[in-house]
Amino acid sequence: MAAPERFQVDLAGVVDLLGRSLYSSPRVYLRELIQNAADAIRARTEVEHGFQGTVAITPADVGDGMLVIQDDGIGLTSQEARELLSTVGRSSKRDLFDLPRTDRLGRFGVGLLSAFMIGDEVQVRSRSLGGAPPCLWVGRSDGTFTVRELDGPDAAAVPVGSMVSVRPRADAAVLAASASVRTSATRFASHLPEALLLADPSGGWVSINETPGFLGDEVARRLYGEELLGAVPLAAIPITVAATGTRGTAYVLPTPPPPGTAAPALCHLGGMLVGSRVTGLLPDWAFFAALALDSTGLNPTASREALVDDDALTVTREGIGTALREWIRQTAIADPARLRVFAAVHGLALRQLALSDPELAGVLLPALVVPTSHGERRLGDLLASGEPLRYTPTVDEFRQVAPLSAELVINAGHAYDEAIMRLVDRLGLARTEPVDVIAIVDALERPPEEDAESARALARRAAATLVDREGVSVDVRVMPGGRMPAVFVQDSAMLRAADRRRARAEGDALWAQVLDAVDEAERRDGADHPTARLCLDWSNEAVRALARLEDDAVLARAIRLMLVTALLEGHHPVEGRDRQELTDAVSELVALSVGLSGFGVVRPEDFA
Repeated sequence: MAAPERFQVDLAGVVDLLGRSLYSSPRVYLRELIQNAADAIRARTEVEHGFQGTVAITPADVGDGMLVIQDDGIGLTSQEARELLSTVGRSSKRDLFDLPRTDRLGRFGVGLLSAFMIGDEVQVRSRSLGGAPPCLWVGRSDGTFTVRELDGPDAAAVPVGSMVSVRPRADAAVLAASASVRTSATRFASHLPEALLLADPSGGWVSINETPGFLGDEVARRLYGEELLGAVPLAAIPITVAATGTRGTAYVLPTPPPPGTAAPALCHLGGMLVGSRVTGLLPDWAFFAALALDSTGLNPTASREALVDDDALTVTREGIGTALREWIRQTAIADPARLRVFAAVHGLALRQLALSDPELAGVLLPALVVPTSHGERRLGDLLASGEPLRYTPTVDEFRQVAPLSAELVINAGHAYDEAIMRLVDRLGLARTEPVDVIAIVDALERPPEEDAESARALARRAAATLVDREGVSVDVRVMPGGRMPAVFVQDSAMLRAADRRRARAEGDALWAQVLDAVDEAERRDGADHPTARLCLDWSNEAVRALARLEDDAVLARAIRLMLVTALLEGHHPVEGRDRQELTDAVSELVALSVGLSGFGVVRPEDFA
């Protein structure tokens, strides 16, 4: 058997992988080097309790062309530098791409590799707190390195801690210059507890640190939220999840987020920014909130630009959800007016929450606003009336019912609303019942007794003109309002059949076969026969005139035109034949108006 051989690691290839696949931008090299320095300082504080360390950054254009990052942390011996800076991917705890930074390889090795994204040589001068001689480690992008102990004057000039120096390549010079360094350091590391200083051309030092407003008092939290959102938040809710050392603020958005976009979710780990839209922190229903957090117990992915989806993240997400629920509960008790504003802005999120949290449902449901045939109404007011809540399961059905029903009907055709109606019934808050549009038509008042025979005759003649409309019948009733001469209504089975018919016309042969199978399944399961009805309003003068009309051809044209206008008024889909009949009717009207011959089918005197 051949002797096993070791893989040869191409350092240039690894660095290219980091820059192209692991990190979102080469600018993160600075974050990695600052994180190394901060971790070294924190390691020293474990030995010297109360130690206050400093990270000092000198941009390449301020010094002698070298970018320098110096810390007064725990430092390295020459042996540690050889093991930790020159070994990629070996650790007792994890490999290169499993990176909770809990040991010194994570602190130095991988983070230091990012420096090769801007330069071909990296120097590290370091003196260990333990008292060993200082050392100089030099790594090169070709995969070679040297390490040696320093002595004499060179050694005396090295304080406890580490100094990383990189001479940037020409193509990366801008990334190591003052403007870029200051922007990146401020973005990534301004909230670090360690002092962070930046050298300026005058020879002085500028502090980058700032206290995060999202961890301040109530005023500071609100001001930070206003800056984060670009608008005043509806609320700033303190967040504390002790189990993962997570603190911060959740901000209630003043407007619903645009579809498909995520609200800001800033997450810092020990003061270092992970990202501004980190996923996984908020429960699914809490899309009304933005976050600004700092944590010591969450774990970053290898890129440090997202969070590992582990137990720590789950516990944190549940803790944030608990804080948001408690705020809603307390607001309902202490400030009902604010809850109503909240519900008006974020009704969709609260519907989802009410359905997933029975304990909060009793608090949330009365605050919801629902669309009805009498305009928008607060659900709490409807519940207080003690009357049953009548609703339509779809928007199409609501459009049919609204002009026909004198009683209030809720439009439950939007997301979660039908489920909300069922929840109201299940909780015993009110009795709810879906509305049958055909039943509503049947309940409308019939024409007066003296007109009954004329109305029935009109219905028979109108139905005869629509014999090609499968499942469509004609009825004559007295409708409230009298605004339109006719209303077209369909039951839910007919609406589904119409949807399938349109999809069949627009799809391919395979899709048509699928829809045919659905039709056959409904017939086999004994589904109700689809029903549609053209309801003529006897209170409308034009309808009564049609009843006196003797010319069947003119009647047919008028009835079919009323059908098309009823389809349009009710927002029903209009098919090709409907559009053609509308065009023909308009053409005849124009012809009659200008006295053209050849349009003798319709005579104005028939409507006198």
